[in-house]
Amino acid sequence: MLLFSAAGIAVVAPAEVQAGTNSYFEFAIPAQDLGAALSTFSRQTGLQIAASGALLQGRHSTAVRGRLTARTAIARLVSGSGIEAQIVGETVILRKAAKKAPAKRDTAAREPAAIAVADEEPIRAEDIVVSGYRASLLKAEQLKKKAIGTRETILAEDIAEFPEQNLADALQRIPGITITREGGEGRQIQMRGLGPEFTQVTLNGMEALGTTSSAMDSRGSVSRTRAFDYNIFASELFSRVDVHKTYSADLDEGGLAGTIALRTPRPFDYSSDKAVISAQLQHNENADDTLGKRFAGLFSKRLGDFGILASFAYSRRDVSETGYDTVRWRQVDAQGGDISALPSDVQDLINDKQLWFARGARPIIFNSDTERLGGTLALQWQASDNLRFGIDALYGELNAKRSEYHIQLNTGSSTGLGCYTLHGVETCTKITDLQYAGANQVTYLALEDTKVASESRIETARSKISQVVFHGDWQVDDRLNFKALAGHEGTEFKDNSAKVYMVVPNVDATLDFRNGFTGYNTYSSNVLDPGSHYYADIDLWQPEIKNDFDVAKFDASYDLDSHHNLSAGVSYKKYRNEYWVAENENINKTGFNDGTIDDTVDPNLTFVTCATGSCWLATDIQGVLDKYGIQRELDQISEDKRTIVIEQTKAAYLQYTFRDIGLPLGSLRGNLGLRYYDTKITSKGIANDVPVSIDKYYDGFLPTLNLAWDVTDAFVMRASASKNITRVALGALGVSGRINNNPTVLTISAGNPDLRPMKSTNLDLSGEYYFKEGGYISVSLFYKRVTDMIGSETFDIRYGDSGYPLSWLDGALDEYGNPQTADTIYSYLGQVNLSKSTIKGFEVGFKHDFDFLPGPLENLGLIANYTYADGQTLYPDVQGTGISEYKSFPGLSEHTANVTLYYETDRWGARVSGAYRSDWILSVQAGNTDEDERGFHGSTFIDFSSHYNVNKRLKLAFDILNVTDEPIEQYSDTDDRLYGTTTSGRTFTLKATYSF
Repeated sequence: MLLFSAAGIAVVAPAEVQAGTNSYFEFAIPAQDLGAALSTFSRQTGLQIAASGALLQGRHSTAVRGRLTARTAIARLVSGSGIEAQIVGETVILRKAAKKAPAKRDTAAREPAAIAVADEEPIRAEDIVVSGYRASLLKAEQLKKKAIGTRETILAEDIAEFPEQNLADALQRIPGITITREGGEGRQIQMRGLGPEFTQVTLNGMEALGTTSSAMDSRGSVSRTRAFDYNIFASELFSRVDVHKTYSADLDEGGLAGTIALRTPRPFDYSSDKAVISAQLQHNENADDTLGKRFAGLFSKRLGDFGILASFAYSRRDVSETGYDTVRWRQVDAQGGDISALPSDVQDLINDKQLWFARGARPIIFNSDTERLGGTLALQWQASDNLRFGIDALYGELNAKRSEYHIQLNTGSSTGLGCYTLHGVETCTKITDLQYAGANQVTYLALEDTKVASESRIETARSKISQVVFHGDWQVDDRLNFKALAGHEGTEFKDNSAKVYMVVPNVDATLDFRNGFTGYNTYSSNVLDPGSHYYADIDLWQPEIKNDFDVAKFDASYDLDSHHNLSAGVSYKKYRNEYWVAENENINKTGFNDGTIDDTVDPNLTFVTCATGSCWLATDIQGVLDKYGIQRELDQISEDKRTIVIEQTKAAYLQYTFRDIGLPLGSLRGNLGLRYYDTKITSKGIANDVPVSIDKYYDGFLPTLNLAWDVTDAFVMRASASKNITRVALGALGVSGRINNNPTVLTISAGNPDLRPMKSTNLDLSGEYYFKEGGYISVSLFYKRVTDMIGSETFDIRYGDSGYPLSWLDGALDEYGNPQTADTIYSYLGQVNLSKSTIKGFEVGFKHDFDFLPGPLENLGLIANYTYADGQTLYPDVQGTGISEYKSFPGLSEHTANVTLYYETDRWGARVSGAYRSDWILSVQAGNTDEDERGFHGSTFIDFSSHYNVNKRLKLAFDILNVTDEPIEQYSDTDDRLYGTTTSGRTFTLKATYSF
């Protein structure tokens, strides 16, 4: 069928991606109307056809028959029609045949980069203008349609210009994907209700892991899972992102929820030399008067059969999140405090521990000065018509300088109640007023003579990632193709945190939770008096994570004929993860408390800070460290004392692909495959203060089936069935721990390297209808049966099955006085494969350009999607009851929706995007008596983007992120008690892009 874009380009929608322009096809296309002939050609080869709208009218094709390459066939098809054809990547560009060589002219601004993932020789494009947001959507729509499985694609709007500031922000526009935010931008994603650790990310064809951190412990702080942190990269470094929601055997195993494939640009992507630079100013309204800066550039040049491309991106931004948190709620009694001013019934409730008191109850400030640097280098060599080699190199770095300040209650389990001793003097808090509401939650509290603590923290967090990938593609003959890939990736994360606590006794305070989902505190004047403060504690914490990936792959593809293909491949992956922590906590705490170290606060090292209506004193942390001669940088941990996990996987697959199989109604395409994996885990660490290493093994088969039924040119139905796995979080595989062989207490407390990967059986069914004038409506159903979910539990194990040395039992006796052996039963305290569950739901997607509307309204367009997901998993020992309970998967929002309304002309464009997700659980911590779950309220984030093309080279853009300054609200317990509320403010950006 023919599709017409806003730029007036006719596009023939292909059926699917084929083996390439050098593959041979059996053609039997009679001489006929050129448009009809092109439709047949497109369906058979999988190539897209682009031409000006009026070019095809009244023209006829030449008959094409026999076994030919796509390049030869298209040349014959249009011969004698007055049209020339040129293949650029997956697109055939048609234009009126030139009678003579045209005069050289600059067409840099008119290249079809947005629709051509090009790898062929340069072409002229005088008749074609396809660029910008609308064109990137058009190309993504065609890629979606011709895929066999369920796949979504995001493409750069233009060269070095992704449609969002951040990859995670762009991915949230795809049905079924939601994100978590850090400092006002996306950090991690969830897909179809499953958390970020269930999604596999590949970068230029090899598995990738990027690790950053959150300033807030309640948001996960440092991650030791396999979750990918997208905020390490600037979006300008990428040209394409593919989201595979269904699994096929030629994809790496490991993405139970799906696979996200990131791709950096290459020189053969473009049909001519390119050079682009952009500069951007950015301001966050919470960050005072500071201006963020962002620069990006790309240079691509082709030198005959060689191509080189380099890109860079640099940004620096200041963000401040402010708000209030409670660090959970707790039922406590008076603990010796004075509650005599309260009514007797309230006193009884307190003494019976029936009231929930906020812990900490603190206004908070999180400041972040973030610097991001990245670059790519791509080399390609077309050694012959059928042989190509390339190298992709990438470097990314994220440096965050953070500071945070709190003032919190510091007695009675941080509730402000009870008594405290300072400088040998005991003081008991008095409650003068108290109000409580539903579920016995204290909503107002007035205290006298309580103690508060001012916590000041500075932190530097540095993440680095580097990658080099070599790839080759050899079309041996008209049927056989070989591909090879080998690469190395290294990532490092290092955090350096320093905290100083000051305490203030004899404070009068009120806590008020009656006005919205936040808190408001008042304090007596001594919280602003340096003479009333005393140093109480100093903590240093410095975790480091290092990852190394080595990957080698070899794939072969053989066309049995024009409708049937057989492919196979083998791969080897080695993944090494190291984790260690250098820490020095409670420095000077004992000396401050007993008076042997002077705890007097230096007023020159204090300053006033304010948040959520309260002001208090914070301290200059480095000044305090210098005052007491404390070195901030701690000694490195030697390698033999680190937690190390080495994962080696050998895999192989076989896949049969068929296409264009005629049916009574339409045609069928699909693939049937089987993948085998064999994994060895080596876990090294320290147990009982002795280095130990344990090896474990597992393997399995993963069958896959994907079908696409082209019912008509406009209607596609898909069905998929597969099995997949997600490997266990790295932190859970660590062997470090302690073995207690006391006869009466035989226990092992450690990680569990024997954990099996989580497995899923996946079923998908979808239907897509593509409108004649462009756009589509789609409905998808999905179902996942997940087994071997991970949970914490105490279980019995033979000591010999633990993997720890038998020599550690020498001389040890059991409770009956007998020597311990490999058969001695121990209680293992750790994580275990213990539950299974299902996730099911549906997605609805819609995209349409409103070019049928009159006048200027024809430039409007709409993208919208909605996802419903339902799934539960078993959580053990909920709220310390010893009872296991089914609740929603962590990260699962039952309802998610995205809407983008855009308006685009050749000169300017604008769009407004909204992303909604309903409430979701973050965690259910076994044995935590303070809460039965912790999670986040639903949220709606709205962003605005606009641009103006000054001329064909210069483009200006203005964006507003988080237009409504949406709060992030974290709740505690199903009774919906306040855990924390923060806002990060609106961010305004002004950008200029220039193409050479």
